Amino acid sequence: MINKLRADWRPFALALVIGAVGGYVFQLLKLPLPWMLGPMAATTAAALLGMKLKVPSWARDTMLPIVAVMLGSTFEPAWFQRMDEFAVSLPLVLLNSLFLAVLAMLYLRRTYDLPTTYFAGVPGAITQVVVLGPQRGGNPRAISTIQGVRVLIVVAAIPLIVGFGLADQVGQAKPTSWALPPVDIAIMAASAVVGVWVGRKLKFPTPIMTGPIFVSAILHLADVTDAKVPDLIMIVAQLVIGASIGGRFAGSSPKELARDMKQAITLTGISLLVTLAMSWVLARVTGLDLAVCLLAMTPGGLGEMTLVALAMDVDPSFVATHHVIRVTLLYFIVPLAYDRWLAHRAPKPSAEPPG
Repeated sequence: MINKLRADWRPFALALVIGAVGGYVFQLLKLPLPWMLGPMAATTAAALLGMKLKVPSWARDTMLPIVAVMLGSTFEPAWFQRMDEFAVSLPLVLLNSLFLAVLAMLYLRRTYDLPTTYFAGVPGAITQVVVLGPQRGGNPRAISTIQGVRVLIVVAAIPLIVGFGLADQVGQAKPTSWALPPVDIAIMAASAVVGVWVGRKLKFPTPIMTGPIFVSAILHLADVTDAKVPDLIMIVAQLVIGASIGGRFAGSSPKELARDMKQAITLTGISLLVTLAMSWVLARVTGLDLAVCLLAMTPGGLGEMTLVALAMDVDPSFVATHHVIRVTLLYFIVPLAYDRWLAHRAPKPSAEPPG
């Protein structure tokens, strides 16, 4: 074990350094999800150049509960007061996600195997699918590329689609804050630790994420705490996860990468057109502004879409609530649906991820 840790130390440190540079550059360029997509892009480039990079599974699995606690912390007591507003909008948002998933799988199945097609086609939940896909035999590079390019295009394009010049504001980092009382820090840490235990005890799918989401959401809805995960911790979590994604590209040929990029761009364009049409339907049925409907409907990053909603003053709580529910349901449904209905049709995954 000690020898393994020593062997992993250098490629792990190199991955983190290169990832941090990528995140900083993405932040300077004001690109979306800078501390996840930046490290992913930088470590991908380094891996393609032949550098030996590796993020150990224990490091990645330590970060996932932190992301989950952050997601659960977006639930607030005021959410209950708006339940009647979601009777029409929420089903349409979920229907759109389902339709986009089916559309993506029909499109991708011509090129990829079943697990790669399934997890690359899920509209959202990138942090989860890039972990689950390879575990179930999917191509990690194809899944990561398609999902990463999708998020990048969606979050950058939405402000332009709604006709508001806010593309330069997408992805800006918020001020880092450590101003949390010790009690709140303890509650957030306990949400992660207890959440993982609860998730495993209750046999939740992907318990290291769904358990902490569940516990954190209950504590925030009950108004036990309103604390959020400090931004610097979230940056570290995204850095580790992004670097772990990019490190998987070692040995990938330019031809393979070009193929995956082409599939991602084409699929994202189709998905945006479908989402725009569904948003128009939602706006007509509910009387809401089209910009609100589009931001709530589009499967982009939770934090990024909320930031755009704030900048555009288009009911950010409405937008955030829909994304929280959509992403949370995806965390539960995605692995469960695959394991129950599709896994038996796919070849057994090998000890090493394919690709």
